[in-house]
Formats: sequence, structure tokens, C-alpha cells
Amino acid sequence: FVPHAVFTPDTMYASVAVREANVLSLPLIGVVDSYSSIFYVAYPITGNTQSFSSVMWFYKWVRLVI
Repeated sequence: FVPHAVFTPDTMYASVAVREANVLSLPLIGVVDSYSSIFYVAYPITGNTQSFSSVMWFYKWVRLVI
């Protein structure tokens, strides 16, 4: 099973997922902040990846959309 897209709440922390998504040519949806690179992210979402409540907020909305 290959997903249609990959979501990661922190592109720096999940660098392996970013690499695998690009190898498989899957679009990557990722939350990026000021120190993250958006070069490999197809759909960047600007947000705070250092705050637990912020990451949980993103998970809540992605779960509702899916």
C-alpha cells in the first residue's frame, strides 16, 4: 500500500519521512518553521513545531480533514 501523500508535523525531525516521500515521488505536506527547509515540501504549512500544543492542533485538523 502506497499512500497518496505524506503529512509530517516537523520536517526537520522526520527527515527520513521527507526523504522517503521524495524517493517515492509522493507529495509532502509539512509544517515548517523559520529553521526548516521548504525545498522538499510540496505543500508547506507555516507553524510552530516546537510547541506540543501546536503540533497537536495540526494533528487534530489533519485528522478531521482525512
